[in-house]
Amino acid sequence: MELCSGPSLQSILEDVCRQPEVSRRSFLPKLRRHFREVTYAISYLHGMDPPVVHRDLKPENILLADATEHSTARLIDFGLASLKTDQEEHLAVGTMVFMAPETFTDVKAQLDQQTDIWALGVIFTWIVTALELGSLQHPCLEPEDGEEFNVRWIDLYNAFRDRVPWNRALIASYPTVGSILDKAQGSRARAVFQASDESDGQVGEDPWMSVSDPAISASAELLERGSLLYNLRTFGELTNLEKKIVSLVADHAPDAKLELLRRTFRAFDTSKQGVLDVSELIEGFRRGLNVAEEDLIRDLFDSVDIDHNHVISYQEWLAATIGPGILDSEAALGACFRRLDPEANGVITRDDLIRRGHAERPTRGPGRPGSGARW
Repeated sequence: MELCSGPSLQSILEDVCRQPEVSRRSFLPKLRRHFREVTYAISYLHGMDPPVVHRDLKPENILLADATEHSTARLIDFGLASLKTDQEEHLAVGTMVFMAPETFTDVKAQLDQQTDIWALGVIFTWIVTALELGSLQHPCLEPEDGEEFNVRWIDLYNAFRDRVPWNRALIASYPTVGSILDKAQGSRARAVFQASDESDGQVGEDPWMSVSDPAISASAELLERGSLLYNLRTFGELTNLEKKIVSLVADHAPDAKLELLRRTFRAFDTSKQGVLDVSELIEGFRRGLNVAEEDLIRDLFDSVDIDHNHVISYQEWLAATIGPGILDSEAALGACFRRLDPEANGVITRDDLIRRGHAERPTRGPGRPGSGARW
């Protein structure tokens, strides 16, 4: 489990609201970047099979990994999350300010991915009104009734029941993103960062989201260095156990070391599903390095696909591309060791590795160490 030592998006927004008007706009690039990161995370959850619905999406549940300038947002608190299956889910849960209209007006409404998307729209409204008004305003209430958490259930119920149009004056300059604030659940944006033949209603494609997106330039910079292909090749020469150990170490690398790798992954991920398939890896190298050796890229893909599910996850990508320099990080190595040492007794046994899925249980013969064998 990762320790996030940075502030929450809630505390960042409250800090923005305390700033004088002339200073608030300087927070725009930072807030835009974090909203993009959250949108990408939601897209990944909704793209899983079956989809995962968070159901309590709010700024308090968005934490930064640390307090550094380039820190990235993490989505936390999945205590109310559910899998979207054929079984209908009607229980209204979450934080009232961010709950969708259907949770107020229809006790039989099926609560699915659209409830997360509505919450994303309220978070976006909070970002815009923090920057422009110095307050956190609900999109469907008048300013005096809809500030921050000081809203009444009856006011929201009346607004949703009467289908009062959301207050476009609050975010008048952002019409496309406003599509996620459609009170009709079926008409609301159906995807946030999802490949589709239809471009309407996709938050991830909104111009506000794509401005200053550093993914493409970061990808070009990393590819020009030439280390990406080298790291992928050397990773392929490791044993399965070595790959899994490197993956654990990479999990605990500082954000500053991962910035270019993270942005390159997102540039390669043209389907915006949070994983790379082989065609995306081939196309990514073709765009950046004009590498046309598809057989080579396919072999690299197979060596990186540790769990053999025909896609490269972000964790697998980091392990394969971060390079041997990460092994010089004492903090990352220490964190990896602690994850493999669940009893915190300062040693890692063969059974510890087996429990973590990093080694196969051997057939014990005469003279072979027992379950307490130490490495």
